[in-house]
Amino acid sequence: MYPLVSRYYYRIESNEVIKEFDETVSQMDKAELEERWRLAQAFNATLKPSEILDPFT
Repeated sequence: MYPLVSRYYYRIESNEVIKEFDETVSQMDKAELEERWRLAQAFNATLKPSEILDPFT
């Protein structure tokens, strides 16, 4: 019974978070959204790409 209740609670909670996020984004100015997108891209460019190595070679 626990997994069923837990899954149900998580679904309700996650839907609320998504709804709040969508409402917040819809109220934001387009210029602010574009600036945040630019900052996110600049941050991602500073990250070192990770390499997946085969542990068996």
